[in-house]
Amino acid sequence: MNIDEFLRGLHGRLESFQHARELYAPRLAPDFNSFNVISPDEMRLSKILATLLDPAGEHAQGPAFLKAFLHWAQLEGYLAESNPVKVQTEVVTDRIDNPMRRMDIIIDFGDAAIVIENKPWTGDQSEQVSDYVKQVKSSHPNNFCLLYLSGTGEPPTEASVLPTNRAELERKEQLKVKPYSTLLDWLTGCKAVCQSERVRHFLDDFSDYIRQQFMGVHDMTEFNEISNAVRKTKETLRAALKVAANIDGIKIDLLDQLKAQLTDRVQKRSWILDWHIEYWNKYSCFGISFAKEQQQYEVWFEFDGKQCQGLHYGILDKNLLNQEEIRNRLNSNITTGKNGDGWLWRIDGPEPYLYWLNSEEPWMDIICNDKLADMVIEYAEKIYQAL
Repeated sequence: MNIDEFLRGLHGRLESFQHARELYAPRLAPDFNSFNVISPDEMRLSKILATLLDPAGEHAQGPAFLKAFLHWAQLEGYLAESNPVKVQTEVVTDRIDNPMRRMDIIIDFGDAAIVIENKPWTGDQSEQVSDYVKQVKSSHPNNFCLLYLSGTGEPPTEASVLPTNRAELERKEQLKVKPYSTLLDWLTGCKAVCQSERVRHFLDDFSDYIRQQFMGVHDMTEFNEISNAVRKTKETLRAALKVAANIDGIKIDLLDQLKAQLTDRVQKRSWILDWHIEYWNKYSCFGISFAKEQQQYEVWFEFDGKQCQGLHYGILDKNLLNQEEIRNRLNSNITTGKNGDGWLWRIDGPEPYLYWLNSEEPWMDIICNDKLADMVIEYAEKIYQAL
C-alpha cells in the first residue's frame, strides 16, 4: 500500500466517523469538557493539582490521590501515616537571598517535602530551579525532591540550574523531570481508587484536557479509529510511520509557504517582513514594520516554545516616543494588553492558533486558503490603524 492510498482510505473512514459522531452529539456531547470552559492558566492548573493532592481536599477521598501520586513519582517513602500533610500553592522563598520567588506547589510531610514546579508552557527564569532547591533544602535538608512538571518533557534550562548540579540532584533523586503527558498514569490510578462518581467525571475531563493540550489527542474515539486503521496491516502501519517520521519537515515547508504568503502581502502595503522563524528553537519570531507618525513601528509575532508553541504578538519596547500614549491607544482601540519583559504591549494569539503543535487549524489555514496570512495582516493592520 502506498502512502497516498493509505491517506485517502483514512480520510474516508474519518469522514464516516465524523458523520456518525454528529448524529449522536445531542445525547453524548462528545466535545464538551469542563476544562475547555475554564481554560486554565498555569496558576489554575497548580491549584487543581494541589486540590487533588491534598488529603483534606474537597474531593473527599482522603489521602488516596496523594498515595497514587507518590506511587507514580516513585516517592512512596515520603508519606508517614503519623505525620500530617500540608499542601500549599504560591509559597514564597523566605529562606534564600531572593524572597520574591513563589514555588507553585509544596507538599510538606513534616520531615520531608516535595516541591512541584509546574511548567506546562512557559520557560524558566534565571536560577529558578537552583533557588527552589536552596529553599527546600534549607527547610528539609535530609529528605526533599523537586518535581519538575514539564509540558514538553524538557528539563530545566542551564540558566535555571547548571547541568552538573542538575545531574547530581537527579542522581540523588532530589530532582525529577516528568512530562505532563505522564500525569495520565497518575490520574488513571486516582480513578481506580475514587469512590465518587462526580469526582471521577472531573478526573476524566482533566485526563482529556491533558491529551488535548500536551499530546494532540482531541478525541479518544477518533484516536481509536485512527489507531485501528493504522494497525490494520503491516502496510498501513508502515505508511503511517513514514508520514509521522516526516511530519516536522512538512511543517517546516509550510512555514516557508507562510513566509512567501506574508512577503507578498506586506510588499503590497510597502511594509517590511523580518523573518526569524526556526521551528526547533524557542522564541522564534517574525516582525512586520511600518512607518507611522514619524516613527518606525514593528509588530512582532513570537512563539514562547519550540515547534510553534505559545504564540503572542504586539509592540516591543524599543526606543519609542510617547510610550504611554501608544499603549493607551492600543488598549482602547484593540484590547488591554500586557507589558513588560521587553514588550510595550502584547496579547496572546487566539485559539486555535495559540499552540500549533497539537492543532490542525494553523497548518490547514496555510495550505488551503491563505487564511493564516490574512489573519496576521489583519492584526498588523489593526495596530497600524490604532497608531
